[in-house]
Amino acid sequence: MTQIDTIKPRRIYQKEGEYLYTCPECKKATVKEKCTTILLAASDNDQGEFITNAIDSYFCATCPVVIFDTNSIIYIANRTLKGEASVHTFGLLGLIDPEELYALESEDDVPPIIPFLPARTSKRFTVKQKVGKNAPCPCGSGKKYKRCCGK
Repeated sequence: MTQIDTIKPRRIYQKEGEYLYTCPECKKATVKEKCTTILLAASDNDQGEFITNAIDSYFCATCPVVIFDTNSIIYIANRTLKGEASVHTFGLLGLIDPEELYALESEDDVPPIIPFLPARTSKRFTVKQKVGKNAPCPCGSGKKYKRCCGK
């Protein structure tokens, strides 16, 4: 039984090689759940779009966040693509409701995709450096700060 609604829209995060137990937004514990997603992948010899079960996916119970293990996604793509070359690019398009997938009439039908939410915009903060009174003035005048803008 799943603990998390894996088919509601979520922001996507990717991590590599470390435990994915905390949400990057709220820092609370995440829950490991399987989910169905559409994976785009390309290698030197092949490319494709696949519906796959992402086993290493972690969901936050409070935030609309899902975290995928990059190494796991690359492993899935390498097993799915033909040839000996390894995957050099991949992307996840969105989540799919498994019930909708099983209800499709033919293999050519496309299931409805639940797109990922846009990435959170982070505000940029500029950190003002403390200027010493004998340091050159940051305004570019060439004078010492104490004789220019430090007055």
